[in-house]
Amino acid sequence: VRNLLDHYKAVMVTDGGETVGIITEADIAAQLS
Repeated sequence: VRNLLDHYKAVMVTDGGETVGIITEADIAAQLS
């Protein structure tokens, strides 16, 4: 997991202070394409 965070700019998605997911730029690009 650490490797992924090093290679991609990861954005942690929080809901009420709880981490519900981590989105990387690759994930965002995939959603936009």
